[in-house]
Amino acid sequence: MRKFGMLLLLGFSLSFAVNAQEVITSKSNMAGLKSPYNTDFKLFFNSENGALTKVTQLIEEGRKKKNVETLLSASFILFLEEKNSGKSAELSGLNILKEATQLAIRSKDKDKIALVAKYWGDPFCGNNVAYAEELVYNE
Repeated sequence: MRKFGMLLLLGFSLSFAVNAQEVITSKSNMAGLKSPYNTDFKLFFNSENGALTKVTQLIEEGRKKKNVETLLSASFILFLEEKNSGKSAELSGLNILKEATQLAIRSKDKDKIALVAKYWGDPFCGNNVAYAEELVYNE
């Protein structure tokens, strides 16, 4: 009887550990953030642009440090490659621009909001002048 109880306890422990790991790994997906590690940008765009090797690091650093400027740099590099190749990766320049915009709005820093608005107003990047004006007006 004691052996059966120990096996039952072990089974419950293992099933709990497996379920706990599933919850932990799905938290980033629940936040709606796509991992930059899932895409090899240089291979995807078939480009010789050396900046593409740094895009993943820029995105991660910008997210960790909540740095709007770093995320905008990564989005600009992706916008350049998207325009040159005609392709858009799962994690696009627009996705990163949206992240940077949310960070700027949450920070309530007028300079950061104005910087993000410039990206939205640029036809090469966000290409949404109305949204850019709304951002600046609401600051």
